[in-house]
Amino acid sequence: MYDPKLWRSRGYLPHIDDKGLLQFITFRLGDSVPKDVLERWRDEQSRCDITDATYRRRVETYLDQGYGSGALRDHRIAHSLQETLLKWDSERYRLLAWVIMPNHAHVLLECINDFSLASVMHSIKSYTAHEANRVLGRKGRFLVKRIFRQVYPRSSPLYLCRKIHRGQSRKSEVVSGS
Repeated sequence: MYDPKLWRSRGYLPHIDDKGLLQFITFRLGDSVPKDVLERWRDEQSRCDITDATYRRRVETYLDQGYGSGALRDHRIAHSLQETLLKWDSERYRLLAWVIMPNHAHVLLECINDFSLASVMHSIKSYTAHEANRVLGRKGRFLVKRIFRQVYPRSSPLYLCRKIHRGQSRKSEVVSGS
């Protein structure tokens, strides 16, 4: 098992930061799932009517329906996110694959050089939100704080890259890379 010192939690589900772990991350726009829908699902979750896995599947299904403003459909914003992802590749993380959808993005990466996933994602999301708000002429939260992530052993990168491409290329893909 992993060293307990590697586990982190900030009020969300505990997660692990360790070298050599591939992390499949989903982050989304603030308006991509209606607040009342999320509140209803969280209430069901707190009563143990649904599991965390069910909650995650519901959010992913909702995201794939394209709800919300779809601001990542704007090529200026999608390009900014893509450039931000590429900027730190090989310095803070190894970027294996990504796909940018109109209301969310998926990224497969491995943190390197002692950078934590928290610091990596803060940089990516902060810069992207700032640029998106500038392009849209607005202020306020652009991306949701919480991310979904899954951790995989290093032995599975090709499988995961194919999973991202097959699963997302059939949908309204804006920008992708691998």
